[in-house]
Amino acid sequence: MTHRLKETAIKTLSVDASPDLITMTTSEAFRRLPSVITDIEGGLTYRGSAQAAVLLNGIPHGWMEEYNGDALIQLPANFFNRLSVSAYPAIGLVPDGDAGILNLSSYPFSPSNPALLFNAGIGMQERYNAGVIIHQHPGKFHITGKYNYRREYRKRTFKKTTTTSTGTTEMDNSAAARPDIHLADLKIGYDLTPKDLITVYGLYSLMDYDRYGKIKNRRTNPAGEVLNHVFRNRYNSQQQEAYATEARWLHTFNQPADQLEVIFNYNNFGYTEDNFYRNEHPETGNILAEDRLDIRHTKHNYYFSGLFNKQLSNQWYLKTGYTGRIKDEHYTADAQDKKRGRVDDE
Repeated sequence: MTHRLKETAIKTLSVDASPDLITMTTSEAFRRLPSVITDIEGGLTYRGSAQAAVLLNGIPHGWMEEYNGDALIQLPANFFNRLSVSAYPAIGLVPDGDAGILNLSSYPFSPSNPALLFNAGIGMQERYNAGVIIHQHPGKFHITGKYNYRREYRKRTFKKTTTTSTGTTEMDNSAAARPDIHLADLKIGYDLTPKDLITVYGLYSLMDYDRYGKIKNRRTNPAGEVLNHVFRNRYNSQQQEAYATEARWLHTFNQPADQLEVIFNYNNFGYTEDNFYRNEHPETGNILAEDRLDIRHTKHNYYFSGLFNKQLSNQWYLKTGYTGRIKDEHYTADAQDKKRGRVDDE
C-alpha cells in the first residue's frame, strides 16, 4: 500500500520528562493525556467510551483487556515510561477498541539510559512501593530489566437510596483489601549485524489479595415500616497472574526509514475469584443463609506480525505487512447454596 505521509493523531507522554509523574500510578498518569479519564478503580475512558484498546509495546495482551483497571491502578508510571493515545491506530497495530488505542511502552535501547534506577515510597493507608530498573550494554548486547513491588490498603464505600411508590430501598456497601502486586520484565537485544537487531522479551505479573465486604440492605414501605433488613457479608479472594514471551527481528536497509520487522508474542492470563457469602440478621447476628461463587477465567493469545516500511520520497512511503492473532479463552462460574447445593455452573 502506498500513501502520502500524514502523521496519525497521537499524543505521547514521557514519564521521565515530568518528575512529578514518577511517583504516580499509570492510571493517574493517563489523566495527563487529552480526552482520557480514569476512575477510582483505574478504569479508563477515552472520548467518553470505555472501549478503547490498551496495548503493551503495540501488542494486545489478555492482561490488559477486561481487568486493565486493576492493573493500571497498581502499575507505577515509570515501569512503562511512555504513554500514548490515538483515535486512529497506525497500520501496524491491531485495530481493536471502539474508541481508539492507548499504548504503554518503554524507551528503546540507548547507551544514554541510566545504568541503575531505584525507587521506593511509603504513604498513608499502608501504601508501600519499591522498584528497580537496570540498563546494561555489554558488547553487542542491550539488556533492560525491571521489577516492582506494591502493597496498599484499599477501602471503598458506596451508598445508594432508591424510593418508589412501593417504598424505599437503602444499600450501604463497604469493602477493604490489601493487594500484593509483583511485576517484572526483561528485554535482551543483540546486534547480530550492524543492520540486524534480535530481541527477546519476557514479562510476569502477579496480583494476589483477600477482601472482606459488608452490604447493609434495608427496605421500608411508604409508612416507614421495615419490610426487610439484612447484612450480606462477602469474603473474597482474588488472584490475577499474567506472563508473556516475545521475539523480534528488526532489519534496517540502506536508508534508516527502510525497515523490516518480524514479531512473535505469546501471552497468558489467568484470573481466579472465590466468593463466600453470609446473610446475617442485623439484630441477633444469626446467619440466615450461606452461598458461594467461584470464577475461573483463562486466556491464551498468540500474536504474529511482519511489517515492511520503505521511504519512496520525502512525502511518500510504502507500508505493507501482515498481522495475525489467535485467541483461546475459557470462563467458568460455579455457584453453590449451602442448603440446596450447586445452583449454577457454566
